[in-house]
Amino acid sequence: MSNGGLKMLDLTISYDRAWDKSLEPIGEGGWEKEPFAAWWKRNQKKLSNLDSRIVEQLIYRHWAQSYSYYTLTH
Repeated sequence: MSNGGLKMLDLTISYDRAWDKSLEPIGEGGWEKEPFAAWWKRNQKKLSNLDSRIVEQLIYRHWAQSYSYYTLTH
């Protein structure tokens, strides 16, 4: 069966996180994850070019599911 030329996601490979480790929310993966307001106060300068609503969804809330599958080149 053809997959139309699409590559399958290889779950046996360990992928790096998409974001810099310094952006990981304190307590990520546990019961005591820091609130977004505290996280944003710590990281706002690094991400000032992005709207806080986007950052909250893509980085803060989905940190554990954000992997770098592809290398972005210029």
